Amino acid sequence: MKELCYEIMEFDLNLEQWAEIESDDMFQNEKYCGGFDYDDAGGEFWFRLFEGDDEYWFSLTLDEVQAGLAGDKNSIDVEPADKIGD
Repeated sequence: MKELCYEIMEFDLNLEQWAEIESDDMFQNEKYCGGFDYDDAGGEFWFRLFEGDDEYWFSLTLDEVQAGLAGDKNSIDVEPADKIGD
């Protein structure tokens, strides 16, 4: 998680600046793909996480990203993709 938080914080943007550059695939690697969504998510980073053939979703607020870097948040709650919106 810390690596992802660091990657986000390297941009050094506030919430309003993130809102101007929304992107659903700005952050990607072999396990996850996601980005910032202001309109639909109310200002959160949303990610798809792949574990084998299974797909999950998780979100992080900018405050949670900062807490992850500080070591105050070390885990992420994930939801199976088929449960999102229930």
